[in-house]
Amino acid sequence: MIDDDADEPQPRDRSAVATNIDNLKATVKRLSEEREVLPQSLFWSLFHTRLASIKKQKEIERVVGEALGEIE
Repeated sequence: MIDDDADEPQPRDRSAVATNIDNLKATVKRLSEEREVLPQSLFWSLFHTRLASIKKQKEIERVVGEALGEIE
């Protein structure tokens, strides 16, 4: 029996960073739909805090990957 799917690339698991970015986008969309007026200062404060957390997580993953020899 021949495996026709052998030539197709296998889907990769999404990284934690990609998942967090998707969650952030979904949260922003949900908040904008739920509220007619979203206080800008609150929104940007939460957005930048969350974005900083994602960047920090990505940096930690990069450092660990380099330390373990997974990333050159």
